[in-house]
Amino acid sequence: MKQLIIAIQLLMLSSLFFISPVQAETTDKVTTHVIIVWLNEAGDEKAQKKFVEASKKLNDFPGVIHRHVAVVEKSDKSIVNDTFDVMITVTFKNKAAVKAYLDHPKHKEAVKLFKSMANRVEIYNTIDS
Repeated sequence: MKQLIIAIQLLMLSSLFFISPVQAETTDKVTTHVIIVWLNEAGDEKAQKKFVEASKKLNDFPGVIHRHVAVVEKSDKSIVNDTFDVMITVTFKNKAAVKAYLDHPKHKEAVKLFKSMANRVEIYNTIDS
């Protein structure tokens, strides 16, 4: 029994050497957070403007490389998804910056407003390869 416990401990310890480098590699990479929003009042320019203006209050956060908010551009091409109203793209220095941004009270306050205005939201996260 003692040998089994030692073997399990060694296996767990050795797994750290295989997992940690991968986690460290992705933790320090540039991360992009994309939010696509369908407003309650689809296509309403006033609502779009209100959403954009409220979003701009989140522009100045440590670790943010670039932040962009814009309204949809309608298209006559079938391949273009123009069913949404607003899109936000935030590029961060690393995952720690993303966490700090998402946990910040100013961000949480904005999310409450955005939820009240949104009918649907999709979020995509990417890391640089």
